[in-house]
Amino acid sequence: MLDSYGLYFGETLSATVSEYSVRILVGAIIASGLVLFLASALHNKYHFTKKAFYTVLSGITVATTAAFVVIHIFAMTNSTTSSVERREARFVLSVCEQQLPITTDALFSSSAGTARHKIFEEGRLEYLGYVSDPLRDVSLGSFFEAFGGSINANIMTLPYPQEVESRLANTVQLNQFIRTNPIGERYLEIQNGTSCETFPSMISVYSYRYSDSKDAFVRSKVVRPEEYIVSDQPYDKADCIVVLFGEPSENTNLRCGDYPDADRIVTTTESEGTL
Repeated sequence: MLDSYGLYFGETLSATVSEYSVRILVGAIIASGLVLFLASALHNKYHFTKKAFYTVLSGITVATTAAFVVIHIFAMTNSTTSSVERREARFVLSVCEQQLPITTDALFSSSAGTARHKIFEEGRLEYLGYVSDPLRDVSLGSFFEAFGGSINANIMTLPYPQEVESRLANTVQLNQFIRTNPIGERYLEIQNGTSCETFPSMISVYSYRYSDSKDAFVRSKVVRPEEYIVSDQPYDKADCIVVLFGEPSENTNLRCGDYPDADRIVTTTESEGTL
């Protein structure tokens, strides 16, 4: 019973370690500030306040440090590598032959997403944190959830604020997909079988993943995009993930900009699910 509770607690912490850390740090700063404010107001009136306030500050420091240690020990214990991981991938999202940027409305931030999942406007995915469940932590589906979207083989939803719409050359084809959630935020709901122009369109996802044995990037079609696991290759060998919605085609020349180099790509005839 204790083991099961410990496992659950560790998995919860590994999923929210950044959020817990921020809350603890902010709480410690507020508590320390309050103590210092009271100390400055009362230290001349009561002779014992200096020692008492220093004791309280020391207690806050020790408690905060202990909380950080416990959080990270549990997260490390339940992670696959017992350490913080950084995973990156290049990313292209194209709907009706138009590349859609993923933007953020947060101040002082260059990326959308969460503390662990970051989606940069130039087309880059980044994960930084403990990985205890790859499907939850470093799958393509988890990145979509982080920026407020979702994806599977049949349907895809994407945030569609005015800022994104204003950057597109042609928005007429996308108007049919616009929906509004209960709090007034706009998004695109894209389903297989709907049409960009004349013929029914579908969601297609392709990956370019580096293979050590072939010393090349293997291009594959992803069957279950929400379960695609971003590899732990270094930046210069990171995955390239292309998400398309348009007329069905088994071939696409679309890459992540000029990455990877065209002469380093081999194509597999097999479709991949979770990679």
